[in-house]
Amino acid sequence: MNLWGEEAKEHWELHRPVSYAALTDPDRYFTELGEEASERYIALRDSFLEGINPNDGTTTWAKFPDQVAQADQKAREIVKQEMIFLPPTPEDEAATA
Repeated sequence: MNLWGEEAKEHWELHRPVSYAALTDPDRYFTELGEEASERYIALRDSFLEGINPNDGTTTWAKFPDQVAQADQKAREIVKQEMIFLPPTPEDEAATA
């Protein structure tokens, strides 16, 4: 299980206990989720960097590291919001109240 899967598993255990308990094989679920999240992150990051290349003059070498860092951060935030730190269901909220 990669870091994405571990973060999601911890989040579900704390904030989505009913949903977590309903999983028949949590380790497999979070391993697969982590792999999907990793693929989504790479696709997003690469899409944000599309057309930015210091070798062809679309950016400078001085700006390129910051652009890569921004693409990385934005892709991580989107993946965490969409796939990792999901909000609790009403059943989960009732269980943690």
